[in-house]
Amino acid sequence: MKSMWLFAALVLCLCAHTLKAQAPADSPELFRAKQALSRIQILVAEGGLPPKRLEQAREAVRAQLAEREYDLGEYYRRLGYNRAARSHYGAVIKDYPSTRFAEMAKERSDSTVGLPDEPPDYFPWLTKWLGNRNKQ
Repeated sequence: MKSMWLFAALVLCLCAHTLKAQAPADSPELFRAKQALSRIQILVAEGGLPPKRLEQAREAVRAQLAEREYDLGEYYRRLGYNRAARSHYGAVIKDYPSTRFAEMAKERSDSTVGLPDEPPDYFPWLTKWLGNRNKQ
């Protein structure tokens, strides 16, 4: 029983550290934390860990993942790549519907409807000279 509590405490500490560290968006730490939380759900079923604490850790990880996906949508929206932005907003709405970012993503996605999918080509002579394969 003691080793089960130590394992659970270690996992929760790692999750908390991951959230505080604010790892880059492409790093797998948050995904590892999410997987670890899923694994220790067995401990909750056996009565080895308070379910409230596990749920708090799980929601913190989900909120962080939703925020990162939403931020990617914001990045593409600011650059004028509205199709890519809608794609990321859609992922937030689909994968993290219970977070506050899902509501924000729905509003942003609706605001990009009717806008061009990509920004205009401000330098067509340069695009032609460089040979952009996407425009051919």
